[in-house]
Amino acid sequence: MVIPFTAFFVLSFSWFALSRVLMPFIIPKTYAKLGQEPGARGYWDASMASTANAYVTGGLGIWAFVQTPSLMTSEDLYLKTPETCQSATAFLAWVCFELCCQLVYLRHWKEGTSAAAGL
Repeated sequence: MVIPFTAFFVLSFSWFALSRVLMPFIIPKTYAKLGQEPGARGYWDASMASTANAYVTGGLGIWAFVQTPSLMTSEDLYLKTPETCQSATAFLAWVCFELCCQLVYLRHWKEGTSAAAGL
């Protein structure tokens, strides 16, 4: 499970980095404006990575249901398949990546300062 987790985590980071590299060319004015507010680009890039991860994780979940339709009707609450494990691993990596983004950018986001004070 370590290799797939690491792969999904690196994939999340690559979307974050890809957003950081491409957005100045795709939406230059908006991205320049984001640079005026501390942490705004990090928030934007994390949001882009989250959107991509949502599609991957959702797609893997749908693929698991397509491969094993009994997941919808089984009375076994612990029924698992390789596809459900892969989907769960992708989701867990996504959550860990999001936590890392929160820990790095929380102090920069104006909304994060009040949340960080409560920690």
